[in-house]
Amino acid sequence: MLAGPVAAVPFVLLYGASNGILTISRGAVPLALFGPRGYPVLMGRLALPILLAQAAAPAVTAPLVAGLPAVAVLGLAGLLAAAALACLLPLRAAPPPA
Repeated sequence: MLAGPVAAVPFVLLYGASNGILTISRGAVPLALFGPRGYPVLMGRLALPILLAQAAAPAVTAPLVAGLPAVAVLGLAGLLAAAALACLLPLRAAPPPA
């Protein structure tokens, strides 16, 4: 936003590249870590929370968008994103010993 429209093209290209990498890694990493035995069941278990969240999002968000100002809905979404980030921070790799 600070760079203006000039940053739109690099943003779109990088976003598309990261989405492609995410798609490939979502299938390849579990296969590399756990092997092909039981792979379909594992992928189903890994996909379940994502699919449930995608299915519930419109039903949960529509009443909020209809009843609250846009700034409040976007602020709530930002708070939820910050909470998700806070949940992921403990998973960071520990620094190597000196």
